[in-house]
Amino acid sequence: MYSRREILYKVANRVVMIVGSVIFGWLLWYAARYTHYMVPLEVEKSLVLHDSTWINILAVILFFSLFSFLVFVEKKISKRVQNVIVCGVIFIAVVWTWFVCRWWVCAVERTPEADQLYLSAAASYFIDGEYFFLNPPGAYLAVYPYQKALTFLLELLYRIFGTFNYFAVQKFLIFFPCGIIVAGYLVLREITDSMASAVSYSLLMMACFPLFFYTPWIYGDVPSIFFMLLTTWSLLRCVKTGHYRWIVCVVSFSTLGLMVRKNCSIYIAALCIVAVVCFICKKEKKILIAAILSILIPWLVYAGIYKMYEVRSGFEQSKGLPTITWFDMGMHDHDGNYGWEDTSAFNMYVENGFDEKKTEEAAREHIREHLKNFSKNPSYTATFFREKILSQWDVPTYQSLFFTANYRPDNRPKEGSLALKVSTEYYFKVLEICDVLQVIIFCGMLLYFLAAVRGDGNLVQHIPAINAIGVFLFSIIWEAKSRYIFPCYVTMFPLAIVGYREFYLIVSGKLVLMHNKRKADKSKREEELMRDLSSAQN
Repeated sequence: MYSRREILYKVANRVVMIVGSVIFGWLLWYAARYTHYMVPLEVEKSLVLHDSTWINILAVILFFSLFSFLVFVEKKISKRVQNVIVCGVIFIAVVWTWFVCRWWVCAVERTPEADQLYLSAAASYFIDGEYFFLNPPGAYLAVYPYQKALTFLLELLYRIFGTFNYFAVQKFLIFFPCGIIVAGYLVLREITDSMASAVSYSLLMMACFPLFFYTPWIYGDVPSIFFMLLTTWSLLRCVKTGHYRWIVCVVSFSTLGLMVRKNCSIYIAALCIVAVVCFICKKEKKILIAAILSILIPWLVYAGIYKMYEVRSGFEQSKGLPTITWFDMGMHDHDGNYGWEDTSAFNMYVENGFDEKKTEEAAREHIREHLKNFSKNPSYTATFFREKILSQWDVPTYQSLFFTANYRPDNRPKEGSLALKVSTEYYFKVLEICDVLQVIIFCGMLLYFLAAVRGDGNLVQHIPAINAIGVFLFSIIWEAKSRYIFPCYVTMFPLAIVGYREFYLIVSGKLVLMHNKRKADKSKREEELMRDLSSAQN
């Protein structure tokens, strides 16, 4: 008989398995048949292509065959040789990533736009003692105060590289994709030390072009991936070794992740859910302590940064645009761009005189109207949310070229250069590569939920998978953008490889059982034949 705690732990794992399997089964079904994309240098409009389902199926079969071959090789060589191969492949992946990212950054200086422009400008002006970006009510950081933490980190960089020297910051960001390769491998190694898994992971990461293309994006997307992966690795080390020092690493990395990208809150929520279940079921205090500190320390850091800028500028801290306006924005229909980000939230804020309470009430009223409309039109509602989800998740490039292919007219790449062709005549070739990669990853995630999430499994290992579920559910109700899904997508790579490995172990185990059964049946038939022959002779 199982105890109540054991039953709760098993139920928690089963819930993760079922929900994750449904989500990624659905995503894989559509990703294998359709592709959403946005043409670089044009308007932000989601378009759809019909995929070749057979090519995607063949790609998955070929990848699994490659993985199976690597497992076969792994069994034939010593552990020492395996370690040499793994180190060599990881090194090649890092070097490849370094050169591709540096080429993309240096091919042209991409002037920051939108949020990255405001943050870069604010950080540079703060160094010069000018704080009009904080001036309430309508200044950028008065409207979006949660951006102050990233502004503070950019200010530190601009103090090193010089004000407005965004090109130096872009070159500095090259270190993060390289670090992501290593951090993802560290997570994978904590789950399995398989050479086949490490080599397969490295090959997939070397084809992750969205990661390369986002390198010059002076925002928190790429750094947040690095810190989330390191947080996961530190958690797994904490569970495995039992040493409290790993809690320091967990809290440090999660705090930095939240500073560079507030959406990392979904990851922290996943960590807290797992921590509570582990504490109730297994009396695991370390994970609970890490979760509590991962909430408390970032809150203190944010409060400290807010107060520091308040003292430096003399401007009182503003609450900014109410969060509910983003939920309202996620229900708008912009000529087929379902729930996508627009300027409606800011416009509502302006119309209500930058009054947070009035803006919040106006947003609530809009949401009530949207919900009434959805309830009256079930077929439209199904179309709205299906297209909203797919226009974010079924986007192989995750808007990476759309956002980083915009150049100043006087800073355009040379005609005929590869940097220009990638976002023009070669764009659909790049899209095809990214599309196949996405199908492989989604299939790996489905296999992970089906094969790796067991009733008595390590729930801490599943935190990135739970984060993926959380990001998916959040993307249904929040304002839409494919870029918001990109960090979650990259953190799936180690888990997708684990999914393929678990599936291989299941298939190979069944094949061995079938072979042994056939062998036993053959031996039994031979024994019966020999007995019959002996009886006939007697």
